[in-house]
Amino acid sequence: MVRAALPVEENVTDAVSTIAQRLQWQPLYVVRADEGSGFYAAKWQLPPHRVTSGCILDHILVCHVEGVTSASKTTDGTTVRKHSHAGAVSFIPSGEQAVYALENQSSFLELYISPEMIRRFCEQHAKTGRCGSIQPLFAIEDPWLGGYFRMLASEIETYGDSARKPDSLLLDQAQKLMLRHLLRAYSDVRLDDHQAERPKGPYALRPHLFRRVTEFIRTNLAADICLTDLAELVNLSEAHFIRSFYGAAGSTPYQYILHERLRSCAELLRAANGLSVAEVAKLMGFKNQSHFATKCKARYGVTPTRYRHNS
Repeated sequence: MVRAALPVEENVTDAVSTIAQRLQWQPLYVVRADEGSGFYAAKWQLPPHRVTSGCILDHILVCHVEGVTSASKTTDGTTVRKHSHAGAVSFIPSGEQAVYALENQSSFLELYISPEMIRRFCEQHAKTGRCGSIQPLFAIEDPWLGGYFRMLASEIETYGDSARKPDSLLLDQAQKLMLRHLLRAYSDVRLDDHQAERPKGPYALRPHLFRRVTEFIRTNLAADICLTDLAELVNLSEAHFIRSFYGAAGSTPYQYILHERLRSCAELLRAANGLSVAEVAKLMGFKNQSHFATKCKARYGVTPTRYRHNS
């Protein structure tokens, strides 16, 4: 059953506001990193509809996350129809003039990517420095992007009521990995990353730089650590920092920090310090107790309360 349209929130981002006004529908949630990062996303549960794209300044990367529907795209009088289901991905370039139609209610997670963000990324990582355009995509199967969206949705939705402000490092890191994949797979831009997948070697952070970063992390576990801050410690772009850190640590910066936070939380839970589970979570930088409990159970197999009881 399709729910009634809700009022559009005043504080959502421009692209989300434009889409909501056009559809007369409100997103289930909007997610944004800290101001200046440029990462924002929204989850929608949409009824059957027909809508014209265009007049939106950002590119839109869309993943079908729930439901099954027949979908169509009409451009220059030509219509393409597809059977869309969970995992299907579309890329709608900024300013594209097309008519999209959806026959059944379905849910989608959308990422909004500014052209300026792609331009800056290409300046840093393209071999020629030129900015490329990403080709339009419509309800395609891309295992990497499907997995990426599953990870992103899972992480975002563990924050519960704080879903609008999840971990900045997670969002920034995810954004850089997504841009790299889109440009490598769906543009004619050649990125300077032919050895990016190597876990070890010349692209790993040198030991003294790795120590500088990990000491900063340990000192600031309670803070909202940003990818920009970590990259600036070693004078690298954010995307180069991610792969160089992975080369040294065998994990991404977000995974490493999550491991350190959980390890420190475990020590506090084992100690007779009188701290509540919520206080332990806050001291180690978790956004809320629910997010801490989810990650603790995934790591140790039990909730924080049960972990403390068993220690």
